[in-house]
Amino acid sequence: EWSLKKSCIEINKPSELAVDHIPDNIDFLHIDGDYSEIGTLKDVELYLPKVKIGGYILLSNLYMMIGREQPKIKAFCLLCESCDIVATIEQDNSVLFKKINEQ
Repeated sequence: EWSLKKSCIEINKPSELAVDHIPDNIDFLHIDGDYSEIGTLKDVELYLPKVKIGGYILLSNLYMMIGREQPKIKAFCLLCESCDIVATIEQDNSVLFKKINEQ
């Protein structure tokens, strides 16, 4: 619909299997696929190394509640170890990071 077929490919696999199809040194990573603490942490651990220094990471639905838990808070803390916060979006519910060093 948006004529992106030359620029994008769809990888219909779980994130732990899709990571092998993602090149290194990507410019932008959007983490929003899993709403569990374990899954979100795994996505950060798998995909953050793929982002080049100076690249951006968007973590969405940070304050989403499941039961009485906020499953993305630990992933947020992990990103803070190797990234700077550039901006917050949606009343701080999404956070844009810039990668400053390798984890």
